[in-house]
Amino acid sequence: MRWSPTVVHPKLDTATRLGTTSVPRARGQILDRDRRPLMRERPVVRVGAIAGQVKRPAVTARGLAEVLEVDAAPLERAIREGGKEQFVDALVMRPADYRPLRARLDAVPDAETAEGTAMLAPSREFARALLGTVAPATKEQLEKLGGRVAAGASVGQWGLQARFEPRLAPVPERRVVIREEGVPVETLLTRGGRRGRAVATTIDRRVQAAAEEALSGTTDEAALVAVQPSTGDLLAVAHRPVESSFNRAFEGTYAPGSTFKVVSTAALLRDGLDVGDTGKCPATIEAGGRRFKNFEGGAAGAVPFSRDFAVSCNTAFVSLAPRLAPDALSRAARDYSLGRKLELALPASGGRVPPGEDEVERAAAMIGQHEIVSSPLSMALVAATERDTRRSLMRLVVTEGSGTASPASPARCGPRAARPSSAAATRRPPTRGSSPSATTSPWPCWSRADRPAAGWRRR
Repeated sequence: MRWSPTVVHPKLDTATRLGTTSVPRARGQILDRDRRPLMRERPVVRVGAIAGQVKRPAVTARGLAEVLEVDAAPLERAIREGGKEQFVDALVMRPADYRPLRARLDAVPDAETAEGTAMLAPSREFARALLGTVAPATKEQLEKLGGRVAAGASVGQWGLQARFEPRLAPVPERRVVIREEGVPVETLLTRGGRRGRAVATTIDRRVQAAAEEALSGTTDEAALVAVQPSTGDLLAVAHRPVESSFNRAFEGTYAPGSTFKVVSTAALLRDGLDVGDTGKCPATIEAGGRRFKNFEGGAAGAVPFSRDFAVSCNTAFVSLAPRLAPDALSRAARDYSLGRKLELALPASGGRVPPGEDEVERAAAMIGQHEIVSSPLSMALVAATERDTRRSLMRLVVTEGSGTASPASPARCGPRAARPSSAAATRRPPTRGSSPSATTSPWPCWSRADRPAAGWRRR
């Protein structure tokens, strides 16, 4: 048998080889409400190890985990399973975050760093749990994507970056080339690629910045959601701690407490209560053998219901529980999207408002206790849905009652946030909430432009 390189291609000879190359295309952008990118390529330092050069994976993984405050187990596993030349990321950091840790990282055996760029938001905390991040695909992600992504390619890790990975991901241009001494010298065939496609959101970057500022210095678990009632647009979603990728604003469920009194008031007004009706606000009250008290134990005496609402009088609300049907709060809550399945691009909890089975449960439910749970998002929607009589009652909470005006004035956030129709809800729960999956449901306050994924719009 006679062999010649021209059997493969007539332009090949003994000094050349057939090969392939790819030309990367840009990843799609996540856009704010003004169609400006919320994330862009920024300098980063990749901290990790080259799998084939690590002598003791457990030691290296533990050392990196201690300095970077990450989980050592998956890092060790990735090092052991990585290819000989594969760089295993422990953490991708902004240069400003890396510099204070450089000396400690230099002391970790076989640890390596590499400079590069990554798709990042303006700051480390900016909508981190919502937007997500982009990093090299793990072995598990490569298997899940089924060959659509090459080893070493970057993919969305959580949040919108992960949810819209097929849309945001670019397709590289691929070429069949002739190589000479490893260098492409001629292109024989080209298959065109494409840029990733954009995903538009309703996030307002100035409102988002104000939300991050409002939570700055917070060390507890916290979430803040800002909603524009006139459109249903989500203007900002902020979280703490920054390191967590858990979207507690959407998925965390917590007892709403006195914020639920907005719903209780709606049910009472439907039952015929007038805000001018006079009632008592004793320091304590019993219902079904259980004693309820006000937050600070004080009593306002006999006052109009509007005053009870303004000072958040627990005992006044408990005393009114008997006038409502057992399922009255559940029905009123659904009009505020509480207890509904939420229609969002990301998993979100609409909360749960079960009917009270006895006198104690119905009394506790009036003040947002019993088994009632809500997410920060769902309580922001409650505030955003308020109008007319109940909105004037809410203003009394600040002007005459127990509430205080936010130190970060909405006027600092620009024209949209400065409108009086902005609403926010904040939660600082002691423990992490549950994470039910989102499904579909109608929304009482989303605009038609937000469908089918309320709050997110595709371009």
